[in-house]
Amino acid sequence: MENMDIIAIARELGKKLQQEEAYIKYNMARQAADEDKELQQLIAKFSELRTKIAEDAANQEEQKDIEGAKKRAEENYEKNHSYNPEGFRGRGSRNCRLYARMQRQLRNLRRLRMIRE
Repeated sequence: MENMDIIAIARELGKKLQQEEAYIKYNMARQAADEDKELQQLIAKFSELRTKIAEDAANQEEQKDIEGAKKRAEENYEKNHSYNPEGFRGRGSRNCRLYARMQRQLRNLRRLRMIRE
């Protein structure tokens, strides 16, 4: 056994594990579950519902993110234009950069939403 390589030892261990009573019972239970059509239908329905719930939750969270970004962008736009009614002057203004960043975030959120749909 000293000369056996690690792969041979792993194979030997696997063979011994397959002979264990717990493993044999597990395999029988798994096979019975695989062959049970009603159980498989219930599992499929459960998975479907779980996926739908996760998607609905993600859509609600995404909608909140979009609405929040839109609100922030609108607030920033109004704030910036209330100080400068003619719009932004120059690219260096902090408010201009902030507004542009909010617009980019809103566009990115919209793109993300389109990708998921």
